[in-house]
Amino acid sequence: MNRSPRIVLAMAALLVLPEAAARAEDGMTAVYAFSWAGLDVGRFEVELEASGSGYRAGWVAGTAGMVGTLFPFVSEGTAAGRREGDRFLPTHFDGRSEWRDGGSQWRVAFAPDGRAVDVEVPAEDLADREPVPEALQVGPDPASLALAAISRAAPGVRLDGRSFDGRRAVHLELACAEGNAAPELACTISSRLLAGASHGWRERTRAEPPREPVRVWLRTGVHGDGFWPVRLEAPSRFGTVEARLISIDRLPAAG
Repeated sequence: MNRSPRIVLAMAALLVLPEAAARAEDGMTAVYAFSWAGLDVGRFEVELEASGSGYRAGWVAGTAGMVGTLFPFVSEGTAAGRREGDRFLPTHFDGRSEWRDGGSQWRVAFAPDGRAVDVEVPAEDLADREPVPEALQVGPDPASLALAAISRAAPGVRLDGRSFDGRRAVHLELACAEGNAAPELACTISSRLLAGASHGWRERTRAEPPREPVRVWLRTGVHGDGFWPVRLEAPSRFGTVEARLISIDRLPAAG
């Protein structure tokens, strides 16, 4: 396992939060447990706050159990901005990762038209990555893109978009099954790295076949009026990593 384990990439898929949460004026937290071959391998906690026309999403993810002992990894970040209908328009995105032999911290600020206007990434991190062309340095960030996508989730929906987090540009596709979604809707999330790959990752994956999409199950009646992700399956070269919702709590209104 490398310093960007597949399990943590799978955790990122759970940032697809429903429109109902984004409409809430108080906020919520949700916790997911990740397992592989019956072993506890990770935790993911996300917190969402929304008021008026603004939003803020924060998350902490990391390996756990024996995997956490052998391959310690923690990733956390925040995304904030404004909402216009089903569009989530970020003003800034911050990220931080730590692993056994290092770590990195980065941030990006976005102009009202979506262009990245202030990108802060450590020089050593940039030196280890392929450059991101200016044309791809455009928001939304991954969390804001996921929020917008899931707010439109419905049977038969097909959506795609691009994101930029300050280091990488990624193409994301959401595809939901046809038919009656009650009470659960099955969707797939496919992603493709467009630019910003680390040289080590590019070398390791050059000969690997394309990864299968991440599968996510959304359910109504869990929180608010919309869909909520309750289960996830992410294929990896070591087998399928599974995530399940283990708790969800409403935050008290501020003030």
